[in-house]
Amino acid sequence: MKLLAQQPADLPTHSGNRVNLLESFCAYNKKNNDPDDASPNHWDIGVYLSGLNFIVKKADGTDDGVTMGLAYTNGVCLPGLSCVINELGTVNYRGHPYPSSGALSSYVLAHEFGHSLGLRHDGVSNSCNATGYIMAAGRGLKGATTWSTCAKEKIRQQKNACLKEGGAAAGGAASQWNHGKYLGLPGQRWDATAQCRLFLKDNDAGMPDPMTISDVCSSVTCVSPHRISTYLAGPALEGTYCGGEKWCRGGKCVPWGTEGPGEVVAGGWGPWQHGECLSGCVEGGTGYKVSRRKCDSPAPVNSVAGCLGTETKRSLCDDAKVCGVAARKTVNQLASEMCKVVSRYKPTIEGVGRQLSYSADTPWQACALYCQKKNSTSFWTPRYEFKDMPHIATHLPDGTPCHLGKEYVCQNRACMPKTPMGRSVLLIPEDKLLEPDMSSDYEPIDVDNLFE
Repeated sequence: MKLLAQQPADLPTHSGNRVNLLESFCAYNKKNNDPDDASPNHWDIGVYLSGLNFIVKKADGTDDGVTMGLAYTNGVCLPGLSCVINELGTVNYRGHPYPSSGALSSYVLAHEFGHSLGLRHDGVSNSCNATGYIMAAGRGLKGATTWSTCAKEKIRQQKNACLKEGGAAAGGAASQWNHGKYLGLPGQRWDATAQCRLFLKDNDAGMPDPMTISDVCSSVTCVSPHRISTYLAGPALEGTYCGGEKWCRGGKCVPWGTEGPGEVVAGGWGPWQHGECLSGCVEGGTGYKVSRRKCDSPAPVNSVAGCLGTETKRSLCDDAKVCGVAARKTVNQLASEMCKVVSRYKPTIEGVGRQLSYSADTPWQACALYCQKKNSTSFWTPRYEFKDMPHIATHLPDGTPCHLGKEYVCQNRACMPKTPMGRSVLLIPEDKLLEPDMSSDYEPIDVDNLFE
């Protein structure tokens, strides 16, 4: 693998235009790939992993970002066509991860390798189901970790002489190249928690409940204290621990038996690391601080034991030193400052904010930021649209008063009775009232048989 610190001049990206980028990389790949099969600088397929969002122009001239990978069908043995482009860690314009994020991108890449080896989509000119396997036309967030019988049979039939490497005498038996026989399974290197962190690019991400680990072989569920949603990060990597003496193999949670990993370690919490006191410095408000700990003393290995509880806790603190003697803001003044920042990303709103009244049915309401729409008297909250963009504040800070005449303040995005200074606030699950579903089980992956 070669990491490009800067974009090579002879590898233009064409702003992610999928066809132009594929042509560009294929030319770059051919130029740098030694045609001599015996050379250490020769490879069978070149892969370009990119954080760009691959696009295609629609009939109306707008960009369609549905493509996550592209390859020339049956191009593996053609020097100018033995090339694949694949997204890695791409998000949409609202920051929501595509199925090309995290470990899930490996299944997208396997799909494109299949095309390069001559495979069509399942259900197209073959009798296999159109969904449920790697060569399905769409990449979902659950399952589809194995090859269909049609795909396997097609591979057996393919000649692809360039892959024979001179036969068994020169290349050795096929088992020589089977990394799995050494139990070097990726899920043993990156457990479900690590896969969540890779998917969300967030070192504080993890699973919402370790007891749901039995579900990871279908799809890993992830949460983060910096986001209000849960996410499906796709099926766990091969070899991921899934509870008991079991691991994920072929998309299923199965007993590891005699071939299983020898190491099992119960985790242990490290010490709490306490953050500094922060504050919105509003009238009648207080400060807050965030404390974190890691399950790394020791880190768990093939176990969910030992680290029950939360990695993050929040508590209120005296903000007198933080805010000083300057006049404190009203809540609406603070909200307006926050809305001015949001308006940089949402031009249809004004830099005018307000706080809604407390509601026992929706305790988040008085702590959510509301911004006035331009040329309107109505207000809008960025809580939903920007929920995948942690760098944009969508809620009033902890310690903000939120229930007139009551000792209630915002705590973890909810209006709750004020806890004593220094006592931690439980991280309660977010309600889902009126929250749009952004975790579809199925998303299109590509329309990539353009070159058959």
